[in-house]
Amino acid sequence: KYRRQFAKHGIDVDPVLNPQWRRPLRKINRDKRIWLEDGEIKIQFAYDDERIKDMRYFSGQCQGRSFWNHQTKVWTTGLTEYAVNYLVPWGNGHGFDIDPQIEQLFDKMMMHLKNQHPINYHKD
Repeated sequence: KYRRQFAKHGIDVDPVLNPQWRRPLRKINRDKRIWLEDGEIKIQFAYDDERIKDMRYFSGQCQGRSFWNHQTKVWTTGLTEYAVNYLVPWGNGHGFDIDPQIEQLFDKMMMHLKNQHPINYHKD
């Protein structure tokens, strides 16, 4: 729209109309998912301070190894009862796609907890 006006003042607007970037624009993967791979639980999400804070808390509390992989940009944790019990409700609460295998494990754990048999002590 203002091309002629800028041209009168010796300003070339062609670089603005067709910019040439030094580096290609980065594509951010916005998927939020939790899945099972090679016997470990993988957690992936775009950068989010709150989710990172949650994962750091989880890493400090979990039973087993949990870490951030810089190469794959994925959190990895061992397949433990604590991990499944924490990650499934957390993931559902934050809109993650959760692997059906992990959801089945969670459902089995919940069913087991609901159907526990009381321990009765008998005096002889």
